[in-house]
Amino acid sequence: MVAGAKCSDVSPKIESRILEQVEKLCLFELLFIEEFRENVEGLSAKQLLELINDFLSGEHGEVEAYLFLKLLAYYPKSMANYQLTPLMQTLITSAYYIGQSGFYTSKLSMEDLAKIFHRSKKTIYDCIKKHQKAIEENFKPVMEEEKLRMKAREIALRELVEEEKLRLKQEEKGNK
Repeated sequence: MVAGAKCSDVSPKIESRILEQVEKLCLFELLFIEEFRENVEGLSAKQLLELINDFLSGEHGEVEAYLFLKLLAYYPKSMANYQLTPLMQTLITSAYYIGQSGFYTSKLSMEDLAKIFHRSKKTIYDCIKKHQKAIEENFKPVMEEEKLRMKAREIALRELVEEEKLRLKQEEKGNK
């Protein structure tokens, strides 16, 4: 417990932080696509260890470290490559676009992506600018469909609540 703080004071802060981290993990789970998984053929252990050590020498949170290592496990050649591979460009732009979509309460910033993909903010920004239009065209129909589904769920939930209220009122009248 934080020194001198009550559990009720700390709880909302912890809850929002946990939710933020869970959302980042959920978003990135979309990027780990088995059919695009790379092997480590052609990479030396030294290259991988240098990349990991370089990452660990910077500032990052536990979630960023986990995501970096998972990206490295799935896409070692692309992560170790100085130049952004087409796969990495697509993953970065997709992560940014989905992270800004409004489905998550915490947005992914360029700084978040720079930490996770272990690139400079400028590299992330340039990549997103270059590929944003193509990604938007691919994701827009899917995102619109998901927004419609969410709206339909909200309407259905409201209708269920209203039906339940009506049923309870009728029961009250019947009991009187």
